[in-house]
Amino acid sequence: MALSPEDIQGQRFTPVRLRHGYAMDAVDAFLDEAAAAHLALSTENHDLETRRVAGSEVPGGPASTRMMGPDAVRDARFELVRWREGYAIGEVDEFLVRLEHSLRELHERNLWLHG
Repeated sequence: MALSPEDIQGQRFTPVRLRHGYAMDAVDAFLDEAAAAHLALSTENHDLETRRVAGSEVPGGPASTRMMGPDAVRDARFELVRWREGYAIGEVDEFLVRLEHSLRELHERNLWLHG
């Protein structure tokens, strides 16, 4: 199931202490960037689909070349923390898999619409 920018921004993870977790500020900043990329791609894809239906020319290059892509999500690494509060590693990793798939779908659609 595809995610929305609101799903990304609203995602919450279990805080952990005294065991390893991901640094909260790094995860939050990454998800903010991912939500912005998701919104920009979704908006552009909708605009391109509307233009195609209307028979209008598709201007410019694909946004997918300028936005965070699925590879950035797959390759994301976060600082591990132990003595301060962090996010549960397994929960973050599971969500990142969903996010990677969602961004991959948007990027592929964007490239196709520009094709």
